Amino acid sequence: MKRLYCFLCQPFFFSLVMLSPFCCIAKEQAVSQFSAEGLSGWEEIVFAQKTDYRILDEEDVSALCASSRSSASGWLKRVNVNLDEYPFLHWQWKVEKVIQSGDETTREGDDYAARVYVIVDGGLFFWRTKALNFVWASNKEKGSIWANAFAGQSAIMTALRNNREDSTGVWQTEKVDLRTAFKKHFGGDFNRINAVAIMSDTDNTESVAESCYGDIFFSSE
Repeated sequence: MKRLYCFLCQPFFFSLVMLSPFCCIAKEQAVSQFSAEGLSGWEEIVFAQKTDYRILDEEDVSALCASSRSSASGWLKRVNVNLDEYPFLHWQWKVEKVIQSGDETTREGDDYAARVYVIVDGGLFFWRTKALNFVWASNKEKGSIWANAFAGQSAIMTALRNNREDSTGVWQTEKVDLRTAFKKHFGGDFNRINAVAIMSDTDNTESVAESCYGDIFFSSE
């Protein structure tokens, strides 16, 4: 290590490193690698009946695929992510069967074919727990933001995709600046994420939905 450091101290080699495309590669922290790990490290959370989750090969990608029939369950992974170092959340997802009805701002319509959410745990001060939910909406416009019908302002919903503008059966790639989003919606500076969760649920609308989730990770840029 010492030899490498001295080597890079030379002006000529320092200039080469600065010009090299490899000097600016973003750092990453993985959350899920379904192709290699399956659901290892994830905890199942059941609210109503269980949604069926399976690891399947989708277009040469190992993904977690969900089939929800009037059910509400998901998977949560406890993580320790420093948002000052890894502020961006990345994932891929696709919906095969969408939810056709329901007003997502009401308890009767609070169902989503696919959702990814991140949690800041308030610990004993449970009222301090905050969550950002990124959802594939049924009726809300893309970019719409609203408070969760059950959790209120503690859980903010954002429609990244919806049925009208995004095709079924097509993988979509997402990148979200969490540090900025938490500050925008909750105020103050949040620099730590405690958990990531995914869920496909249809219990309130008593409907059917099918979707798949690819690998999830945080990055520095």
